[in-house]
This record gives sequence, structure tokens and C-alpha cells, in this order.
Amino acid sequence: MQLSFWKKSLYCRIVQTVLCLSAAALILCAGCRSEVPPPEPPWTPSKLENAMGGPDPIEKFNRCMFAVTDFGMNYFVDPLGRVYTSIFPRPFIEKFHNVCVNLEYPGRCFSCLGRGEWEGARDETYRFFINLTLGFAGFFDVAKDNFGIYDTGSDFGQTFAAWGFGPGCTLILPFSRHINVRDNIGQILDIAFDLKTYIPFAGMSTALNRMVIAHRAYVQVVENSSDPYKMFRLMVLTQRELEMRMWFYRTFKKMKAAAVEQAKLRAEGKEIKKEPPADRVPERPPWMKGMWVPLHRYYPIDPVVDSLRNIRFAVQQDDDYWYFRLSVFNQDFAKMRKDYATPILPGMPKLEYCFWHAPEPQETSPDTPKPPERLVIILTGIGGYASANSPTALAEIFNKRGFSAVTMDCPFDWKYMRAMGNHNFPGYLPLDGAHMRLALTAVLKQLREKGEIKNPEITLTGYSFGGLHTLKVAELETHDPTLGIKRYVAINPPVDLKNAIASADSLAAAGNVWTRQTIVDKAVNAVGTQLLTLAKRLPHFDPKKVLAADQPDYSIQVEKQLAYTAAGLFLRLPLQSLLLTAAKERDIGLKTPYSWWKRNKLYEEIDGYTFKRYAEELLAKEHPEFSIAELYAQSGVRSMEATLAKHPDIRILHNVDDFLLSEQDKRYLDNVYHDRLFWFSNGGHLGNLYTVAFQIVLLNSCAITPFPLEEE
Repeated sequence: MQLSFWKKSLYCRIVQTVLCLSAAALILCAGCRSEVPPPEPPWTPSKLENAMGGPDPIEKFNRCMFAVTDFGMNYFVDPLGRVYTSIFPRPFIEKFHNVCVNLEYPGRCFSCLGRGEWEGARDETYRFFINLTLGFAGFFDVAKDNFGIYDTGSDFGQTFAAWGFGPGCTLILPFSRHINVRDNIGQILDIAFDLKTYIPFAGMSTALNRMVIAHRAYVQVVENSSDPYKMFRLMVLTQRELEMRMWFYRTFKKMKAAAVEQAKLRAEGKEIKKEPPADRVPERPPWMKGMWVPLHRYYPIDPVVDSLRNIRFAVQQDDDYWYFRLSVFNQDFAKMRKDYATPILPGMPKLEYCFWHAPEPQETSPDTPKPPERLVIILTGIGGYASANSPTALAEIFNKRGFSAVTMDCPFDWKYMRAMGNHNFPGYLPLDGAHMRLALTAVLKQLREKGEIKNPEITLTGYSFGGLHTLKVAELETHDPTLGIKRYVAINPPVDLKNAIASADSLAAAGNVWTRQTIVDKAVNAVGTQLLTLAKRLPHFDPKKVLAADQPDYSIQVEKQLAYTAAGLFLRLPLQSLLLTAAKERDIGLKTPYSWWKRNKLYEEIDGYTFKRYAEELLAKEHPEFSIAELYAQSGVRSMEATLAKHPDIRILHNVDDFLLSEQDKRYLDNVYHDRLFWFSNGGHLGNLYTVAFQIVLLNSCAITPFPLEEE
């Protein structure tokens, strides 16, 4: 087809401009490289981030540009997306996205050719014509679904990298999906070779469609972060590492080749059938007096690796098939929550929490007694917050059984610390317990004033450190009952603070033998593997009818050493946020001052704090009247034995292989709480919340008024 004269002129000018800008910027890119040596172990969250993205010498500029993006996502994409996703259902938006991807064919094809990716260029060509014809102009991805031909995700940033150009420094531009100089320059060529560039309004429509799709992931990354810029940079760096490796394209090709080989062997009668994994359930320890709950079909790997299964449990929430989360018609459980905030201390920020009202009871005969009003309050562990996935998933289980549910921030959360005045670091259990009682009092008072609850049977439950706080509130309420709580259920509470701290600190050190390239490679491969796994929708059984046969397989396939490192670094993130927030508002003894504009040096200093150093330096400094040994002793379960040993309304649910427990901790719990203690055969730390057996025990433990549960 012949172009008109003005279109030819426009096209030539675009190409000339692009080539000139590319040449100039690539020279700039080479000069923008920092002479700072690459980070080396011991690995911390900031070091891992810099290992992937390099230094951030123009952090001031980047933070300003990110602020523009953040403002746009909150005050432009969010309200516009609510209208857009309410008018157009999810299937239409996703199919329109397929059209947009198909029109980007020239850029992906030529970027593959530019670096000798011949198979990639061939596959992109096949995809374009197959989807254009059989896929009704690209609305349906027939190439992938029917022919197993996958999108390469190739772009000119990858081509420049193959030519030897370094990424340069971090460079964030508003609404750009790239965050370094090289890739942002490559994006200019991507736009020039994109067919949508020459179709009126196509670019704007594509941008809106993609931002709406990406909105939920963006919110989940930044919503509870004390430094959204930091989390955004880490997320984009990880995503870019996957793209640079064409990780998904190459993985899908391997999977397709393996499937073809299997089909060939099957046709020849040579298929090797894999034996199902052995249902390894450990024997009940001879010293155990508590209730023993064997988990069948759990297939344990390692206590720390098994703990990561909680990730899949937390995100396994049913997405509304017809509408995105922004839509007013969306019916996801998370969308049904009410976000409240209540003041705890005068002049301090309000404490945020989430509330779900109990579902309306089904119509029954007049003779059927009305079910009692039940309320469960869920306290989170380190790294948890009120709207996070884990407490939301637990709240859904209770809510479907007739409970109203409240989820609250952890005392180790930076927002919780601010609501409590930011005068004290969390970790000293007597003070944490007193603060939690204040928070619970304010929450229950507000819910009654709003008419959300009247006189419910209240259960307080918490997991990990939230379980420890649950027990502390039970002790305080025994001496001075004011909250009206009828049952306390602690899930996997650490018993000895010193031992739990040592275990957490040792996890991150597992990867200290790795070089920069090794840890980046391992981390990126693990993230890609887990994203593929999470994309598979697993059966989500109905909590109204618990059937063991419906239990999904949430196992995680990741090497032990990497699982240890990932768990350790994840636990350090909330500590990082806590110290950053404290340094922002008061002097905590750090050498580097807080600055909105520039924080890299501050993060490097903060990351020098392990949990042990935090407890024995910062926490001890706030309580000089106690020795370190006394601080540890008063912040563990043993300190509450005199009150809780015979407490009839306490239940403890624990895993016999929890890596935060020593052998002495296990025997102590068993000797003191055996008649109110449930031991699960597997799960590590919180790695069995998805199992049918655990949820049956949890629901029955939390119900003051018994209710039946069906189980095969």
C-alpha cells in the first residue's frame, strides 16, 4: 500500500529523530555508568535491588518523576478505570489487549532480527498473521492457545543490550515501564515500529487499557509501603530481568517441546509414567501430649520451603470472571470489605483496619433458631497489614462460615507504629500488648457506633507474631476484662523471642556465598517459576462445605538455599520500613539523615540492622531498666505461664516442624498447653493454612457456639 506524501514525510521525520536521539542517548548511556563497584554479600534488600538495577545517582529526579506516576495512578487511572471497567467487562478488556499486542508485531520482530533471534522473529511473524486472520483481527490469541506459538516480549532495549550497551543509571519517566537510560531510549524505537502509533487515538486507548489491567498489581506493591518508590523500582527491575532473558518465551518453548516428546513416547508406547509422591506423614513424637493432626496429601519438602506455600494460599482468591477489581460490579471478597480508620492517641494518625459484615443468613423455617452474631478479629504477623492477602484469605474463610471479620495491622507495621505515636519501637511484648488493647478497644467502639456489630461473640486470633500478641491480650484481659473476648486462638506463635530472632537472621545469611550474578540469576528464575505457578487457578474449596478431596496442591518448587535467603530478606523488609519511618520523625541514632529526595545511603545504614541488632541496641535503649536477657524473657510465651497455663479459652495451633521453634520450645508448649494445643505434622511456619485439616481445626477452635463441619 502506498503512503501519501505527508505520511511519508511524517514517517521519515520520526525515523530520523529516533535514530538521532538513539545515538546521542546511547553515548550518554555509556557516560552515565557509575564507577561504584557492584554490591557483594552479605545480601540485604537494598543490595539485591542494586545488584539488579545498579546505582541510582539521579535519585532526586527519579523520585519526582515517580511521584507524577503515582499521582496519575491514584487520581487519573483509578477514577477513570472505575468507569471504564464498569462499562466494559473483563473479557472485552483482555481481548482488546490482545489486539494491542498483535499490532506491536513490527517492533518485536525487528528487535529480534537486530540481535539474531531468528526463531523469535519467525514466531512473531507466525503469531501476527495467525491472530490477524484466525484470531479475528487479534482479539483471540489463537497462535498461543491452538498452535503453542508464544509472544517473545522482545523490544529494542534488549537489542541494545545485545549490542553491548550498558543500562546506564536508573532513569524513571512518568508512566514508562522502563527505568534505565538504555531501555527508555529503546522505547522510542518501540513506539516508532508500533503500528498503533499511526492509528488515531490507538495509543491513548492502549495506554488506558494497560494501566487498568496493571492497576491492581501496582496497588498491591505500593499500598502499604513506607517508600512506594523503593518498592516500585524493585518490582520493575525484577520484571525487566525476566524480559531481558525472554524468560517466559523460552520456558514456554521448553514446556511445549517436552509435551511434544511426551506425546511421541505415548504414541510409541514408551511413555515413562511418574510415580505419585509418597504421602509422607511423620509419626507422632513420643513426648507429645497435645492433639496430633496428621496432614495427608501434604507432600512436605523442607520446613522453610513449605512455609512459602502461604504465598499461594494468600493470592488464591477468586477473581470475578466478568469484571476487574476497579469495577463497581466486581464481586471479589476483597472488594466487599469496608476500610475504616479510628484514632488511638490524640494528634496521631488514625489506625486503619478492614471489616467484612457477616453474610445474611439463608431463609429458614420459623422454628430454626437464629444463628448467634459472631465476630473474629485477625492480628497479622511481621510483614502483614490489614488489607494484605493473607489476613484477607483468612477473613474469607471465617466470613463464609457466618462470621463478621476484622483484620488489623501488625505492631511491626510502620503505619501501626505511627498510630501509636512513634515513640517506641515494637518488640517489647508488655508494651505491645497494652497498645494492642487500646487499638482493639477503639476498633470495637467504632464498629458499635457505626451499627456494624451489636453484641457479638468475639474471637481474637492471630498468626505468627500476631499469635503472640493474641496470647498477651488474653493475659491482660484475664486481669482486667474490658473487651468481652470469648476465645483466643494463636496460630504458630514464636515461643522464645531470642531463638526466633536468631532463626530469622540466619535465613538471609544462607545466600551470602553467592556472587552478584548468581543471586540475581537465582532470584529471577525463582520469581518467574512462581509467577507461572500462581497463574494457574487452583480449586478454591467452599468453606461452607469442607471436603478433604477438594484440597489443592500448593507445593512450591524452589531450591532450599534460595528459599532460606528469600524468606530472610522478606522478613527484613518490614524492619527496613519501621526504621525508615522512625528516622523520618525522630532521632534514633542513625548517622545518615532522612531526606525525601535521597535515601540510598540511609537504606544502606538501615540494612545493617539485623533483628538481633535491632533488639539489643534500639529496643534495649528504650528500656534501660531491663537487661537484654530480661527483655527477651518478658517478650516470650514463658512470661505468661502463670496466667495462661489454666486459661480455658485459649487454643494454640502449631506445626511440629516450625523452624522458629527449638526442641525446648516445643516441649514447653506441649507440657503447659497440651489439652488446648493442636500439633500439625507439617507446614513449617504458616505453610499449611490452605489445608482442609487446618481450617477445620481453626474454625472449630474459634467458634464459641459449636457448628457442624462436613469432612470426608
